[in-house]
Amino acid sequence: MAERENRKVQLVCLDYDGVLVDSLSRMVCLLARAQASLGIGRPPTDKDLRSIVNLSLKDLALNLGIPPEKIPELAAKASQIQREDRSRPAMFPGIPEVLRQIAEGSVIVIVSFNLRDEILDVLSTYCLKDCVSLILDGGDSQPKSERIRWALEHLDMDPQNAFMVGDARSDIREGRAAGVWTVAVTWGYQPREVLAVEEPDFVATHPQDLLAILKGRG
Repeated sequence: MAERENRKVQLVCLDYDGVLVDSLSRMVCLLARAQASLGIGRPPTDKDLRSIVNLSLKDLALNLGIPPEKIPELAAKASQIQREDRSRPAMFPGIPEVLRQIAEGSVIVIVSFNLRDEILDVLSTYCLKDCVSLILDGGDSQPKSERIRWALEHLDMDPQNAFMVGDARSDIREGRAAGVWTVAVTWGYQPREVLAVEEPDFVATHPQDLLAILKGRG
């Protein structure tokens, strides 16, 4: 890639839900509506998302007692409900300013299972679209680790200068599998004591901590 994005040598991969936006309550509500439409299993709670080892729809559905063969139906219904819902989650306080500062010296990639249109809507609301180089959204069913590897190759980045920032145990595992530094944030879906099980390289308790972590590795 020419000039390596104007000589930005760090790659910062960010999860969306729980890292950038405060969406836990809304996500639980949307999933509960999808589960109710199937009439099987039980409705999800905040606790389910806060404690599950692998924060994915498949693992959550199994945890709720939904048979594997019904998971595609649940996924389709959840996607439909979300697309019809025009509400958008707010970004966590401090995140917009921190993203702008990160973008000055790093390439930002959002790695999420959420809908691309919704991510773009929120970025546009906060005038942040120009800060993000790539959005690897839920249209790609590959594990996050594979998508991070793809971003590293596509952007010609060194894994030793790349980070995965997430709020779930699975984010930390996926970042480690991709060979990049892992940063656990404690303001999202899963609390510090749950994230600590995965032994992330860094822990951020406030958005501003991300700047210090990136600077320390720069």
